[in-house]
Amino acid sequence: MITEELGLNKTTSNPYLAGLYTFIAFCVAGLIPLLPFFIAIFARDFNVFLVSIILTTLSFLIVGVIKGIILRKSKMRSSIETLIVGLGAATVAYITGMLGKSIASP
Repeated sequence: MITEELGLNKTTSNPYLAGLYTFIAFCVAGLIPLLPFFIAIFARDFNVFLVSIILTTLSFLIVGVIKGIILRKSKMRSSIETLIVGLGAATVAYITGMLGKSIASP
């Protein structure tokens, strides 16, 4: 399916290197929404949650464009798809966290 539908090579020369790249990308992408919270430790004059949403949205769009380039698909469509899926997942995670917080607190 990878070869036929996406035109990608299914063999990897080094699976450990591919795993390392995936891990690094996951860590970098995972830090982006947290950056404003780290900055807020030193500067408290901005809306941390709003800045986190903006940075996360931009990162989803950038990842979508990169995905479009790699898959040789429309960069605009790919970025919008990635944004919708990512923000949907972020919304579910936020709601789950709020529900968990309400259950945990008396």
